[in-house]
Amino acid sequence: MANKRNPIKIKKLIEGKTLKELGEYFETKTKSDLEQVYDNIRTLINKQFAKSLKVSSVVNMAKYRREIFDFEIICDCIIEAIGPMYQTESMKKWDPYPFKNEGKKLAAYIKKRYHPVSDHAREVPDKFIKDLLKGDTATKPQTKAVEKEEEKTPGELINGEQSKQWTYTDDYNLCERLCDNSYVPNSEEELRMKNKTFQSNRTKWWDRPKRKYRDKFINIFEELEPQIQMEVTKFSEILNVKSDYHRVTLLNSFINAVNRPDGKLYEKANKKRASIKNTQKGKILLLD
Repeated sequence: MANKRNPIKIKKLIEGKTLKELGEYFETKTKSDLEQVYDNIRTLINKQFAKSLKVSSVVNMAKYRREIFDFEIICDCIIEAIGPMYQTESMKKWDPYPFKNEGKKLAAYIKKRYHPVSDHAREVPDKFIKDLLKGDTATKPQTKAVEKEEEKTPGELINGEQSKQWTYTDDYNLCERLCDNSYVPNSEEELRMKNKTFQSNRTKWWDRPKRKYRDKFINIFEELEPQIQMEVTKFSEILNVKSDYHRVTLLNSFINAVNRPDGKLYEKANKKRASIKNTQKGKILLLD
């Protein structure tokens, strides 16, 4: 897909596309193509980051960092397209810029990069980049020289913000495994699933273009409001969720969206509250 004569043109790849369309573009590529482009991009990120440290102007530095964030969007799409089963070792250790922050700033950049209504790519102002990276202490990207994993206890691996082994990609992979109802998480994964950073990454995984589960909450609410009640099986059908784990956690997320003052559906609910009722026929979602 890319070589020295045909370099990766990041803006051409991203501009004019929605995030979903960008993801679909990479889903048409072969595994070897995806691996090659991913490795090329990681090399480019290293080079761009090193160059950005040499510029004296903060405004100019923001331009370098913007391009790095765009490269990370491509890496995210490639990892999503190739799937957990075929990820290379490098992909499994993906640590998006600005490194060691579990992808939080990349998620903020993506939210700004894509229009909330049309979902098409848009320009991100220099000021946003500067504010986003204010206080950034990243010194260099993770390279093969520093990727060697140390022996750590399960507790050290999964203690939230200080975890060095659990990455943004690891959480996404765990979300994928939890789609299989026959999958049994090990003790380390069980503990990670209670972690707030994992739960935040799980929400981002739900919101990925090919799922967008939470975007369908409004459809559920509009169907539930006049009927007052809905079978939980119907809730799952609307979301097209077959995983027991994701069904339960999404149901809790929907209830929070209705009941919490900061929830997206709180004002629309107009003081009505969502709850679950157990009946002889099964669980029912109520709005009263």
